[in-house]
Amino acid sequence: MLRSRYVLVALGAALALIAPPSAGAGHGLSGFVRESTWHAPQGGPFGSFSPRFSASPTAATASRSVEVLAHANPRGDVNGNIWVHADHAYMGYYGNARTTCQSGVRVYSLRNPKRPRRVATFARPTGALTGTYADQVRIKALRSAAFTGDLAAVGLQRCRFPFDGSGGTRGFALYDVSRPSSPRLLSIVNTLPVVGSHELWLQVVGDRAYVYTAIPRAELHGSPDGVTPANPDFRIYDVSNPSSPVQVGQWGIWANLGIKPNVNQFVHSVITNKAATRAYLSYWEYGTVILDISDPSRPQHLSTLRDPAQLELPHAHTAWLTPDEKVLLETQEFGRFFNFRGTGYPRLYDISDERSPALISRYELPGAETSTVHDPKIVGKRAYLSWYDFGVRVLDISRPGSPRALAHFQPGAGRNPANPWCPACTFVWGAFPNRDYFVATDMNTGLWVAKVRCVVPNVRGLLPADARAALARSDCRTGKVGRKKAGATLRGRVVTQKPRAGAKPSFPSAVRLVVNS
Repeated sequence: MLRSRYVLVALGAALALIAPPSAGAGHGLSGFVRESTWHAPQGGPFGSFSPRFSASPTAATASRSVEVLAHANPRGDVNGNIWVHADHAYMGYYGNARTTCQSGVRVYSLRNPKRPRRVATFARPTGALTGTYADQVRIKALRSAAFTGDLAAVGLQRCRFPFDGSGGTRGFALYDVSRPSSPRLLSIVNTLPVVGSHELWLQVVGDRAYVYTAIPRAELHGSPDGVTPANPDFRIYDVSNPSSPVQVGQWGIWANLGIKPNVNQFVHSVITNKAATRAYLSYWEYGTVILDISDPSRPQHLSTLRDPAQLELPHAHTAWLTPDEKVLLETQEFGRFFNFRGTGYPRLYDISDERSPALISRYELPGAETSTVHDPKIVGKRAYLSWYDFGVRVLDISRPGSPRALAHFQPGAGRNPANPWCPACTFVWGAFPNRDYFVATDMNTGLWVAKVRCVVPNVRGLLPADARAALARSDCRTGKVGRKKAGATLRGRVVTQKPRAGAKPSFPSAVRLVVNS
């Protein structure tokens, strides 16, 4: 079993914490919808793949609008990834030579989604973190022998010299965010001499917690002679005691499959299933890899996903699972901003047979041929996709063979000279659903809070439980429920609702019901 300890730095001067004044929240531009189409894959099998799809390609028109609840622009560096935990949004940032490289992870309370309030900033590049930037954050509740509370894993990459392996912190840091207004540094894992954690994943199973991290090109660039593979791009750390993380596993196509990677075959990101028995590596031009990690010290390759109709090599960027873990949503990043040419569309795969996964469909967006999807999230039967200049796309994936557009939110173009790709446009990095709304980060304009607009259904005649479910499916909340006698025919059922069916009430979109007693 691999158990190598890495450089750990505990609290003290390594952490600079500030609690700035509340950021003003105002209402931004309204959302709008656009027509979208999907394509089931065509063509013959690719390796072990036998593409399956359930319907012929058809056009699907987005049918719902979006209500913008709030906007908070912290200004400064380019805004990065977003994560929401316990009604708090954690927004990272992207650092480069154009930026001040000082923003840190900004924490916003969403207790009132219409007024997000900035309560803290942490992981600023001071002390041991000097020269780093933090754009990736993952948070889970953990109860172990060594720690009880909310644990945050923050990826650390370089935005100041040295960029090579000669020195400087890079890797990831662990924080106690049980009190979101007072994050506390627990440890730093330094991945010298290679780059830091480009993306990472935190998963809790029982009383154990693990960080799974992508360290791009570590296996290739760390090789001492170009013949011997270095420590791989994908690594697993036991962080059950977050003050003393321990590496327990690793995997790479060179070390484990005998395939020497080129510079475009690297692990970009990783997720796991809930039980932490499977890892899904976005391995850029090598595709999305499924690993059995039941024994974290000995990951085993199960299969690699590919779109058989894709002419160019893939750019596997990120993945997400449906709640039943039978379908995987893969995003591939291309886009004119990055001088990439290719099909930057999300793809849905049937992974119920892990050794022979099958492409189900691609979701193609007319007019977005030179743009690209970025990050996915799935809650229930909906997918939330950040799509850079095309904003946020909300899809109904209840039928994975024919995903259907529900809504589209596109913030107005903003200006941030530190953005190296598009300093004066809409450039949405990430989206994260929470309760009945979602949060998005625009690299230029900051934090946005929005929701798919409630369209009140007709719930008269339904049992209260069925009425609540119907309201939730329509993005409405159940308001006060009263009772009155109204005859014997509809006893125990809803006899009155307000507002009426078809109405579009503003947030919190509560519908009052009266049940026949």
